[in-house]
Amino acid sequence: MLAANVVTLGVLAPISYYHNSDLTKLVFALNDGLEEFGEQNSVALHFEFCKFAVDYASDLEPEQVRSAIEVRRRIWVSERR
Repeated sequence: MLAANVVTLGVLAPISYYHNSDLTKLVFALNDGLEEFGEQNSVALHFEFCKFAVDYASDLEPEQVRSAIEVRRRIWVSERR
């Protein structure tokens, strides 16, 4: 394991990826699994779903992709219970 006390895992996708998706069951399953694994390994594990700040397109230049990643927006972040 990494020498870290807190680790955040994430999904970064275009907003259209999340369109009409009910992530509730996935969110709770991931959160429960990460929490249990984290407790067993003395690390706080969290995750987040993020969307690109701009509409993603396959023809974006590498700099545009980097910029979109840097200004991503969270749409769901796990919280400790």
